[in-house]
Amino acid sequence: MQIGLAYAFGILFAIGVCAGTSGGHFNPCITITFVVYRGFPPARALRYIFAQVLGAYLACLVIYTSWHVLLMDCENVLQQQGQLDALQFTPNGPAGIFGLYLLPGQTLGRAFLNEFVTVSSLGCALAIDAHPCQDTLIGLILFAAIDPTNALVPPVFGSVLVALA
Repeated sequence: MQIGLAYAFGILFAIGVCAGTSGGHFNPCITITFVVYRGFPPARALRYIFAQVLGAYLACLVIYTSWHVLLMDCENVLQQQGQLDALQFTPNGPAGIFGLYLLPGQTLGRAFLNEFVTVSSLGCALAIDAHPCQDTLIGLILFAAIDPTNALVPPVFGSVLVALA
């Protein structure tokens, strides 16, 4: 849960700090949503998408360079335990830091559906004013607010969360 919160706050801070200057083009899905719903120029979108993918690769290079010693130590320990071949290209292995690797039993379709629902809902909410996609995002927030098993939103705070949505 801590990793999920770290990602959530990272995205929240990125939107808060950079959305005013970049227009909120944080990944290719958002840029494509802007092309479809806001009339963003397709030729310009291709340049944005190229820059986003290049930026992602450069960020991975920086992370790999920064953590190279620790990653090699992790691989050496896994090699000594005889688990490197089994775990290397899984979410639990060292390569799982840099790519999407499916858990056993998970299909690529389910992983795509997860990414599609979360990113497209956010993309539609950012790209369109008063559009049905916002209803999806608000519906998710309402569900989180009224879900009694959600430890992050106590019942007392539910009305405040709905009001903010």
